[in-house]
Amino acid sequence: MTKMTASLSCPNFMLVALLLLLKVTSNAAFDQADGELRFNEYTMIMSHNSAANKDTADGDFFKLFGADQENSMYEQLTNNGVRGLSLDIKLDYSDRSKLRLVHNPIDYADFEIEMETHLVRFLEENEEAIVAINFEVIDDSQAAIRSTILA
Repeated sequence: MTKMTASLSCPNFMLVALLLLLKVTSNAAFDQADGELRFNEYTMIMSHNSAANKDTADGDFFKLFGADQENSMYEQLTNNGVRGLSLDIKLDYSDRSKLRLVHNPIDYADFEIEMETHLVRFLEENEEAIVAINFEVIDDSQAAIRSTILA
């Protein structure tokens, strides 16, 4: 089993990511199987702007131009050995209860749909896997996210 570390830029999102990990993975995944290193002492492969990929671009010229990744998040996790997702997020101002996955000014996808489609699917298929998530709020919506989404 591969163990990984997390690198989260916002403490509240660290809690959300950790709760997500605890909810969808087995507690056995956190055991020290080798007895030598703790969870935070391992390294991992993390993809930068994981959601900004050619799959979510869906043929859109500007999204393809801004894509950082060739493969979908699911393919990154399944085929490329990625165990950390770096996600740029912002509040969806048309529905303040939702988050959007973005890369600079380009809006790639709905956070909840992409997590269900890619991350949750991967974790359901790989119950012992651990995936760290690095959230970066790219605009001034951090306070709104804390009061709306995390309230």
